[in-house]
Amino acid sequence: MKRAFNIRNPRLQLIVGAGLIALITFAAYLPVLRAGFIWDDDTSLTANALIKLPSGLFDIWFSTRPYDYFPLVFTSFWLEWRLWGMNPLGYHLVNVLLHAAGATLLWRVLKWLRIPGAWWAAVVFAVHPVCVASVAWIAERKNTLSLVFFLLSLLWYLRFEEQSDVQDPKSKVQSPPRLCYALSLVAFLLALLSKTSVVMLPFVLVLCAWWLRGGASQSRKRRAVLDLRLGLRLAPFFLLSLLFGLVTVWFQSHRAMGGEVSHQDSLLVRLLGGSWAVWFYLGKAFWPVRLAMIYPRWEINPASPLAYLPALLLLGVACLCWRFRRTWGRPVLFGLGYFLVMLWPVLGFFDMSFFVYARAADHLQYLALIGVVSLVVGGLSAGLRGRKLEFQLGAGLLVVVLALLTWIQAAVYASQETLWRDTLSKNSQAWAAYNNLGNAATDPDEALGYYQAALRLKPDYALAWNNSGAILYAQGKLAEATAHFQEAAGLQPGYPDAHNNLGIALLDQGKQAEALAEFDTALRLKPDYPDAHNNLGRALAEQGKLAEARVQFMAAIQLNPDYAEAHCNLVRLLLTQGNAEEAAGHLAAALRSRPGYPDAVACAEKAIALAEAGGQTNVAASLRDLL
Repeated sequence: MKRAFNIRNPRLQLIVGAGLIALITFAAYLPVLRAGFIWDDDTSLTANALIKLPSGLFDIWFSTRPYDYFPLVFTSFWLEWRLWGMNPLGYHLVNVLLHAAGATLLWRVLKWLRIPGAWWAAVVFAVHPVCVASVAWIAERKNTLSLVFFLLSLLWYLRFEEQSDVQDPKSKVQSPPRLCYALSLVAFLLALLSKTSVVMLPFVLVLCAWWLRGGASQSRKRRAVLDLRLGLRLAPFFLLSLLFGLVTVWFQSHRAMGGEVSHQDSLLVRLLGGSWAVWFYLGKAFWPVRLAMIYPRWEINPASPLAYLPALLLLGVACLCWRFRRTWGRPVLFGLGYFLVMLWPVLGFFDMSFFVYARAADHLQYLALIGVVSLVVGGLSAGLRGRKLEFQLGAGLLVVVLALLTWIQAAVYASQETLWRDTLSKNSQAWAAYNNLGNAATDPDEALGYYQAALRLKPDYALAWNNSGAILYAQGKLAEATAHFQEAAGLQPGYPDAHNNLGIALLDQGKQAEALAEFDTALRLKPDYPDAHNNLGRALAEQGKLAEARVQFMAAIQLNPDYAEAHCNLVRLLLTQGNAEEAAGHLAAALRSRPGYPDAVACAEKAIALAEAGGQTNVAASLRDLL
């Protein structure tokens, strides 16, 4: 006889539950699959030399060349670049898949923690609009990837604790399930290698221990033994957190901010700003409307009594919950405690490059959002116990509403233009949005207008000075362009693009020595900068230093094998040396990367004439074939 279909089978429930979460997630995020690259996707992926180079994998893991230390994220980009290159669809698919996997793991973790309504909480998280900034933004792969390993670590550790506790306490030989512990530690390491804000996991594990043991009546001696054992078990986790925290502080200070200081606020202002951010994030979690990529940056006056109100309210809520910790306060302390713990690294106490633009951002509360969602859904499920149908109908309606809002918000990320116009409709003072709109504009005059709008809002904005200088340079206004580049380099000395562009402008004015100094500065700041290598090669060639120029052109090509301009510059150098045969190889590379490139065609015609004059008919024939 065939075995009867058993809907209560745990494995079947897992498959069906996970499948539904994935289906609902992909349905809500369908607009993302038509989206392109935005904002710093170029820095992380499309213009990142380490992603394109076969040897880049080594530097991703074992050097300080990346702008931040997210080696697992960059490794995923390195692998995917070889699968779909400049097609954004593949990267978006992986991000949505990781988000769905994270939501599924959240379900299992909440179930292990015996949170009511665990599956519905996972679905609500999956379709919550605040998550769109992390899922639709390719560069935020660090959020979706770290979430998966973060929850795996948490799940394995909970399994380890439970399996350890069920052993016979009278047994003299204890053999806890070390495999789960080892897997948890490895998963935590992988989460840290994806994004370092997960450093708070050890504190989350302490919270989980308090939650799971809170209801048990234990003697003081027994509690002391459990606390000591917990401390010993978590010591390696805390050690990893400390190590990666220090690594992140170094990268943020020396690489991510590129010499730009995020803010000069005092410790008091940062503490007050953090308390404001907590309430802001709670507001967006409960009422996720008018979401924006860049929110207005609050100005905090510590002399005003109102500036302290958010912190006092936060302290009051904590005290009230602690007062009633044996009843309703316990789940609130657990949910909000997790929320605050996970927000701690991004509340402004430590320098982060994003704080230049705003004190809060949707993508910064991605992992923390879990605490609020679980608290609300779990509370509703517990409150409606015995009325299962009403709870499921209410939860289903909530999911539909949130999924619709997510669909609408995801469409905002379709392109640079849609994203930044939406941002400006909600924050007219977002100077970075004007700059990014300028980058997306195809009309030079329109782009220049956006850059000027950014500078009106923020006169010391080095990026807008540099970008407006590039437009003026393209329009032949060399003196104005030079002044803009000088302003950009002066405002932000650690900005390699400004120094490179200033070097180009100086070189065109015949100021070779000054241009060389600017190119050298750009390369000191960013050694893997192909444009600066190429331009330095041009300057050296103009001085007749052909051997040194060749080294620079080759360095540019090594960093970017499809760099047609560097190939052509090297071809010109080789032709002056009568080397038509070697020049042919570089011409072929230039025309492969840019078919019909005028400089390459002109160089090819010159190389053909040189080859024929030297009797190299075979070389001349191969060059004609390229054309």
